[in-house]
Amino acid sequence: MTTPTFHSFPHLPWELRARIWELTVEPRTVEVNIEYQRSDTEITDDMRTRFNLAPDTPTWIYVLRLRSSTPVPTPLQTCREARMHLTENVDRGGNFGFYRKAFHQLPAAKYCGKEVQLQPGLRLELGLDAEPRYVWVNWEIDMISIGQSMFTLCEPYYRDIKRLKIARERDEYFVRSESRDLQNFANV
Repeated sequence: MTTPTFHSFPHLPWELRARIWELTVEPRTVEVNIEYQRSDTEITDDMRTRFNLAPDTPTWIYVLRLRSSTPVPTPLQTCREARMHLTENVDRGGNFGFYRKAFHQLPAAKYCGKEVQLQPGLRLELGLDAEPRYVWVNWEIDMISIGQSMFTLCEPYYRDIKRLKIARERDEYFVRSESRDLQNFANV
């Protein structure tokens, strides 16, 4: 059995094709797990020299790991036209496209109490990808599920997040400290 194909789709007017791509957008639950883990590789004196790290840089750096089991939205995998239309900056009213890259602006590592970005070469030597990972998010309709990740790691996105799902124990710690941090999510 063959899947029916609408061969005339590319010949439809752009406005109609664009509207069809927009109608393929569906709400999702975007799983985002953000945590600091000790790097697998030890920082050596050679690495300190090559990457201009401070001499007091500790032997181990805690690296921010972003993990998401949520796949890229289906329309973005369909074709270049759909991907460009659904991710480009839409000029009507200054709104952004339907999907934006998210969680790639997080600090890459932490040492001596400071959050820092890591150079691509150092990222590779520490066993990380050369570029930070990201997820595609439609802030208008997607629910962001951060599980037990710290609220403060979502700080660059406090105003963007409109739907938030968390996993927390309702204990004294949550009531006294973390519940106050929920106020930072202004649009939830």
